[in-house]
Amino acid sequence: MAQLKHSTQSGAQGTAILDHLDIARSFATMIDANLEAAERASDQSDSGNHRSERDELEDIVSQYFEGHDYLNSLPIEAVTTETEPALVEEHVEVHVKKLLSRKAAAVSKRSALAALRIVHHDMDGFAGNPLSAAMFAVAMAFYEAEEGRNDKSTTGANQPLLALIDAHRKTHSEFLIAIDEKEAAEQAFREVFKGKLYKGPFATSYEMTYGMEWVQEQVSTEISWYREKMKMLAGMDQSAHDVALAALTLGEERHLAAIAEVFADEKAKIDLAEEHYDRLGDAECDSLLAILDYQCATIEEVRLKGEYLSSDHLRGAIFDPGYVDALIQSMKA
Repeated sequence: MAQLKHSTQSGAQGTAILDHLDIARSFATMIDANLEAAERASDQSDSGNHRSERDELEDIVSQYFEGHDYLNSLPIEAVTTETEPALVEEHVEVHVKKLLSRKAAAVSKRSALAALRIVHHDMDGFAGNPLSAAMFAVAMAFYEAEEGRNDKSTTGANQPLLALIDAHRKTHSEFLIAIDEKEAAEQAFREVFKGKLYKGPFATSYEMTYGMEWVQEQVSTEISWYREKMKMLAGMDQSAHDVALAALTLGEERHLAAIAEVFADEKAKIDLAEEHYDRLGDAECDSLLAILDYQCATIEEVRLKGEYLSSDHLRGAIFDPGYVDALIQSMKA
């Protein structure tokens, strides 16, 4: 609160009552156009649920300022050292005591604004003024409670979208773990077969570290090459060709089975990791599509959706044509 202004016209004008009058005049200039507009708006928005409590605080504040106005209207000769204490007690201090005793939050915008009239626009010395501090606390308690209610209301309204976002965060985190597990399984697989060779038909050897499918493909390719060469034998001796061809086919079947058996144990481990990876990848995709498909009902939901889709962990992912189409479709409704 601003420093008190002291008059120098006379001894009587330097008394505490004139300090009160100066404060009252300062209070009258405190509420600017914005605050007055807010009060007018609150007249329309406040319900009657807490009318008695609201009117009580407003009435006390009004009486407080009426007391100052009355003292200000008195002729200067009416205020003397003898009359001052009684006048201040009757018209000002009685209301100050009521206001100082109020600890509960204001229950409406109107009562909060009424309390704020007690708070001088110049905050110098504010902490040292008990009444201003008390009224500021009453008003702030109301606005803080309102903020909490608004936060809960907004959260409730956005709950479906927030639930989808939480679901995707969960599946995305699980998918990242599955990626690491798959990479670890692949590395372990390579380590098991590092330096090992599979001896195929015609004494050809293949590095097993490249995996079962790769070795099987090499063996089949080699046998296919011989199968093509055998075709010239058919023109000379069909029976011999058929025997040779059957031998090649049987040899291929046996080698493919032998390769699968050699890789069986390690292949089972990596297959399990890949199945887990695929399953969580599909879940992550579905949960992201659910967000993209979600049709926002409020601007706040649009903000939440846009903010999440622009997160670093999604950067680049939503440019997949399927994701883009889902996002566009959700904006058409």
